[in-house]
Amino acid sequence: MKRCITVFSLSVLLAGCKGKQPNDMSANTPQTATATPQVSASTPSPAQPQGPLASAASAAVGTPRWDWQKYDEENFETQPSQGRVFAVPENATRLRVQLTASSPIDAAAMTRDVFKSAKGVVREDRLVRQPCATIGVQQETATCSLDPKESIVYVVRDRRALSADPVAIAMLERSAKRSGRAPAMLASDKIHVVLSVWACMANCSASGASAR
Repeated sequence: MKRCITVFSLSVLLAGCKGKQPNDMSANTPQTATATPQVSASTPSPAQPQGPLASAASAAVGTPRWDWQKYDEENFETQPSQGRVFAVPENATRLRVQLTASSPIDAAAMTRDVFKSAKGVVREDRLVRQPCATIGVQQETATCSLDPKESIVYVVRDRRALSADPVAIAMLERSAKRSGRAPAMLASDKIHVVLSVWACMANCSASGASAR
């Protein structure tokens, strides 16, 4: 008795057992399906960096960049009895001041409440305790931290007003008007001020940057 080896199907088996070939092999031959690999939609493009390189690139893009941002710059003149008040932007956390003057000046940042309570004339012993205080200088760069919840002003005043008798100054001013010549004591103090705040310059909103 002939043994039969199963090849494809029952009809092929029978034909093999009888020593005959089937008329149509294709009809009984199962088709082998060729699997086409599918690319997952979640597979990243080869052009995109992977692993630690991707993390480093993402961090570089998302890291906020901070620097000093100038918001005001002025050249002005003052007399011994004069000064100038500058508003500091709301929510500022740090302030930088660059000062140059032809005569010594006093300057400092302070809350509006402090300035109003002193009626614009803050004593030196109190002024020196204020942020960014500079006393009797002609050239100075000062930086300081501020409370972002407070309304802040920066005050510059001619220091000669502190050492001069107000009555004497008034008399000198009247004399200068009559003669058309200002005494040396009343010569204008030429002042240059540059004010900057610490601000986020790039990648701010996307990263939720907060003041440092």
